[in-house]
Amino acid sequence: MSDIISQVEVVIASIYWPLLLIAAQLLLQPDDTVPTSSTESPKFARIPLSMDLSLHAVPALFLLTDFMFIEKKYSHNQVTYGAPLVATTFTIWYAWWVERCASFNNGTFPYPFLTNSPFEGRVAIYIGAGSLAFVSFYFMNRLHK
Repeated sequence: MSDIISQVEVVIASIYWPLLLIAAQLLLQPDDTVPTSSTESPKFARIPLSMDLSLHAVPALFLLTDFMFIEKKYSHNQVTYGAPLVATTFTIWYAWWVERCASFNNGTFPYPFLTNSPFEGRVAIYIGAGSLAFVSFYFMNRLHK
């Protein structure tokens, strides 16, 4: 189970940190707590860095280390047949869950890049994230001793 979770964490970290550093507006919600008439670019709601690291970096690093140094390498059949099945199943479940949650929230998703994307764009994002999960697992397993 930790190997499945490690792939989820790798996907989260691989998507979250580049977006946060390069295009924070795609990830963070605007901070609407104080109304202003300023023409400055909007401020975004941010969580403390220690919390951000504990949610979006440490789990991926810990589980990656665990896989590389403690867990056993997966067999060819597990990588060829099991990993794509698990990645596809989890991707479909996650897409269903996020779409369902947004339907209860007036079409608002947890991240602006999902809210601002049409359905077809979100499907492409889900497929890309699922593919990233499989590819990262494949390469992590190849690098494993």
